[in-house]
Amino acid sequence: MANCTYKARFDGYQCPLEVGGVIRHCILHSTDAYKDQAAFMEVLRDKIGRDSEDKGAEVIRLDGVVFPGPVVWGEVVEGLPTIAKPINFTRATFSGDADFWGATFSGAADFSRAAFAGAADFSSATFSGAADFGGATFSRIADFSGATFAGGADFIRATFVRDATFAQDDRFSNATFAQNADFSDATFTGNANFPLATFNGNVRFRRATFNSNAYFLEALFGEYADFSQAIFSGNAHFSDATSRGTLTSARPTSPGTPTSARPPSAGPPSSWRPPSPEGHYSSMQPSQPDWGRVSSASRSSLLRSRRSSFLRT
Repeated sequence: MANCTYKARFDGYQCPLEVGGVIRHCILHSTDAYKDQAAFMEVLRDKIGRDSEDKGAEVIRLDGVVFPGPVVWGEVVEGLPTIAKPINFTRATFSGDADFWGATFSGAADFSRAAFAGAADFSSATFSGAADFGGATFSRIADFSGATFAGGADFIRATFVRDATFAQDDRFSNATFAQNADFSDATFTGNANFPLATFNGNVRFRRATFNSNAYFLEALFGEYADFSQAIFSGNAHFSDATSRGTLTSARPTSPGTPTSARPPSAGPPSSWRPPSPEGHYSSMQPSQPDWGRVSSASRSSLLRSRRSSFLRT
């Protein structure tokens, strides 16, 4: 018997599971689209259970795992000891829908560079530690409505091919970011839905690309929100959004314009209305954030660009 040949790129972690014959990868890391899902689930649950109870294992390692079909996390962990350790899904592949509805991650949850081929449902999930989705690809709808991010949230360079939902239209389903959140260089191809979202820490959408509509209606921003160099190609709605500090905004480009968005000059919010693709000025034409109703408490600093340290947890 030999060990699975899977080896993590970033720290050299070697999968400890045994394989037989000429097989190179264990059933967890095998890319065989027809692998036995029941056998896969049995091995997966066994590994999670052993890693949870192993005092020498600081992290539950599921990085590089290839999930062959739909995944319902509640069923995966049902009957297992409470997972109190960080869990690593780095570069994992979810071939079907990934259902993490209501999941609780007591430690850090690392989904960096994970690939979600089906719908990704993290609605009502709780991330008690840091949540890392940096470089992840969501090929279908990604739903984080009602999710609570108690630690830092990293979505740097994440790609949302379809709609990304971080809040619905009521106070009971809005995502809450208790610490810093970073969406820098993220790409939203579908609608980006953040209505009523709460950002208690600093938040960055620096150089983010919004190819469709962006909804931040009634969103609550903390001390610092950075939209500098962001590109809005569709409607951008910020009606009734409020901020306790500085909003660094950007001048969206019209569709087809290759240049990055530029921060406007300082001045009262009402003085800035980005041009629509036709070159006209109006409050809600395509490519136009509606800053006009942002709270008066932040009006004096709304359009003031400044350098600020961005403390990440």
